Amino acid sequence: QFVINNTYNHIPLKLVLNFMKSLLNCLKILKHEKIIHTDIKLENIMINSCDINQIIENNIQIKLIDFSLSIDKEEKETNTITYLQSRYYRSIEVATRYKYDYPMDIWSVGCVLFELYTKNPLFPSDDELDHFKMITETFGMPPKYMIESFKLYFEEIKINKIRQNKYDMYYKIIDYIHNFNNYNVI
Repeated sequence: QFVINNTYNHIPLKLVLNFMKSLLNCLKILKHEKIIHTDIKLENIMINSCDINQIIENNIQIKLIDFSLSIDKEEKETNTITYLQSRYYRSIEVATRYKYDYPMDIWSVGCVLFELYTKNPLFPSDDELDHFKMITETFGMPPKYMIESFKLYFEEIKINKIRQNKYDMYYKIIDYIHNFNNYNVI
């Protein structure tokens, strides 16, 4: 609601930095509790005011909500969930099916802060291929170990005939990786 109510208002950098501090403090607490949120996005951040000046003057804090997709690292649930992170906020680890961990939430926080400040998503992708392309066009190809992780996942889909509705999309991502200009993995 905050973003909608302030569509035509400039959100001061000071406020974005306050949001960043609050979100990073939330992540610090979650890490201490061994929890990965996995779905940080604007819709999962609550604030009890829509007035920018009131928020700055009263140092109103934000709250991170919706832990329905969260992972409890104590329960050893890591890498068993197939859907993580809303696409606009999806980290490269999740996009490549690499072992994901706490940094995926930090990635999402960065995407949220960008969107909060610019009023536009950083990666407004239409599908997984589009998302992968946007990330690689911005940051370059991910490290080789992540690419290998995605290739293994793709092979598992072919062999076990799972997620067949995603097969063509994943094939296109593999093809994109092979044809990437100046492909130079770490």
